[in-house]
Amino acid sequence: MAEMPQPRTPRTKFKLSLLVAIPALVVITGGLIVFFTLTNTRRTMEDFGWALFRDATNQSINDTRNVIREAIPDIETLQNLYQRGLLATDYNWQARYYAELLRSHRDYSWVSFGDENGTFVGAYRPDASSKIVRTNISWLKGKKTESFEYDVDLRGNQTLYKYDPNAGYDPRNRPFYELAKKSGKRVWTPPYIFFEQGVPGITCAMPVYGADKRLRGVFSIDFDLNSLSEIVAKSKVSERGVIFIFTENREILGHPTIKVVSKTGGRGEGKILTVADIPDANIKAFFAELDRDGKSSNGDRHSFSLQINGERHLASYSRFEIDEGLKWVIGIIAPENDFRGIVEVKENYKRAYAISFAAILLSLMLAVVFTRLISTPLRSISQDMEKVGRLEIESGGTNGSMFKEIHAMDQNLQSMKGGLRSFASYVPKDLVRDLLKTGKEARLEGSTETLTILFTDIAGFTSFAEQLEPTELVQKLGKYFEIMTAAIMKHKGTIDKFIGDGIMSFWGAPAADAEHAIDACLAALACVDALRELAQSAEHGYWAKHLRTRFGIATGPVLVGNIGTPERMNYTVMGDTVNLSSRLEGINKIYHTSIVASESTYALVKEKIIGRALDIVAVKGKSHGVRIYEILGKRAAATPQDTELEGIAEQALTAFIGRDMDSAKKLYARILELRHDDQSAQLILRRIYDYETLPDKATWSAVNALVSK
Repeated sequence: MAEMPQPRTPRTKFKLSLLVAIPALVVITGGLIVFFTLTNTRRTMEDFGWALFRDATNQSINDTRNVIREAIPDIETLQNLYQRGLLATDYNWQARYYAELLRSHRDYSWVSFGDENGTFVGAYRPDASSKIVRTNISWLKGKKTESFEYDVDLRGNQTLYKYDPNAGYDPRNRPFYELAKKSGKRVWTPPYIFFEQGVPGITCAMPVYGADKRLRGVFSIDFDLNSLSEIVAKSKVSERGVIFIFTENREILGHPTIKVVSKTGGRGEGKILTVADIPDANIKAFFAELDRDGKSSNGDRHSFSLQINGERHLASYSRFEIDEGLKWVIGIIAPENDFRGIVEVKENYKRAYAISFAAILLSLMLAVVFTRLISTPLRSISQDMEKVGRLEIESGGTNGSMFKEIHAMDQNLQSMKGGLRSFASYVPKDLVRDLLKTGKEARLEGSTETLTILFTDIAGFTSFAEQLEPTELVQKLGKYFEIMTAAIMKHKGTIDKFIGDGIMSFWGAPAADAEHAIDACLAALACVDALRELAQSAEHGYWAKHLRTRFGIATGPVLVGNIGTPERMNYTVMGDTVNLSSRLEGINKIYHTSIVASESTYALVKEKIIGRALDIVAVKGKSHGVRIYEILGKRAAATPQDTELEGIAEQALTAFIGRDMDSAKKLYARILELRHDDQSAQLILRRIYDYETLPDKATWSAVNALVSK
């Protein structure tokens, strides 16, 4: 009976539809813009406020870094000059040099050097506005500190300012000296009170050592932290907004209106204010909100809002690093109403809504219809295309559409997926995925890479095949290949080709794999497990229990790439490592083993895979011998017997190669106690006997030269 013809679905041209839809969408878009401008005033206001916060934060951080980091190159220069012997031993000359350095950096409070004898040479500013720089030279005289201070004018002339027979100052006891001495490198002190001025500051300190590696002294550059208050005062975010700098310990380092230290006495006495000490209610509320719900642990930057006396405030903090070991935090808080006048929507916007409301409503309904007709199938096609890019090309339903262009696009996509499904059956999927991702054309090319190669073969396959009809053999072999390839691909392997009943696969290309050797061994073990499960199944066990697979694994440099002709090429690997892997698969017949790996492979996997040394062999066509190993299983699941076998086999083979035959015989005898039918031990014990009966032992070689594949 003839198939009834399918009714043709009427389809409209995509271009014509857009000519109708676009004007409607323009009207809707305009209406939506106005609508969301009105309804999102508060959000826009917040965004503007956050933008101001970010700008002010970045400016304050940059200004602070620029000020504080000036000390780094200067203190490193002082260290270099001292170590090269270029700083004069004349204390007055040194002090004037420090004074000039201080004069060239208005943010420095002190530049000084203290040594291990308690001598101190430095220069400081009496106050921030003074044009005079004052030097200080002191040394220990008995148990007293004799101190001289001089005023230095712009021409470098010195005038004695003060002499103190016992100034009570020893640089070795100050925080900066002790910290630099302990760390042995450039350090920054936590905030502390300067000895002489009684103001808060920090110190950049650099220890210097002599040729005998002993500490000679410490250079220091001090900063008066009152300069930080000037920085944050310049970066005002709003009329009532406040920017402040603090430490993780909640010490206030900079505030536009509050002195950050309370004076309790003379010289080094004083107290740096903490949050608990300041009268600013807004800042107290800021820190109380940080402590609520752990906001202060939310990374380096965080923005939030809070209520203070019924008024909503915006707030943020940003952690920043000035130098290694020197990290501070900038906080900002401002009332939300400070930003309201900048972004409020005018009344004429509301009138515009009233005029265009009817047109917007009509356009919105039209847009909904066309959006569904156009975007739904296009979105489905787009999702299918994304899956194709990931080589997820399973068959599925088509994406219906009334538009001819979209319908044709969908039909072409389905045809392409069908072709790719066939293509991916012949070519490694990773290679196809790479071609789809990059869009590059396949060409004859290759490169030398270090990969791991695996060959498999079914033992006694010829006898097994002779008992089956061709169709039945193909079906059973197909099931066998199915479980083997699944295990290989699960462990990132690339199937190169099927050779009769054998499989050639490799790891590390086309997708890079840092653990290619481990993955190859895990794949071989997974194949053994999969074949065992197949042999135990009710459906396939009657024939699968007769199969036994041999594996050969080798790691080394190979040529990998597209080999063949421009018209027909094969993505494959070539080289000695490939040949070695094939030979190792056959070696299983000699040693009655299942998985044999080369020494280069085992060296890469032995942390996770347990194996035992089998022999040192030269495969057919090679004169150089390589150690070979039997792969026993995953190290995490190894039995005590496996572990003992691994250690004894390595010792035994090493003794055999080194001609220590007495030790070798004892060790191989122990292996036979563990595994009475161990073929490796039996074969090598025979070779030991042959060695002992040789009249000329100089001609003997430990290498087992194989004459067959």
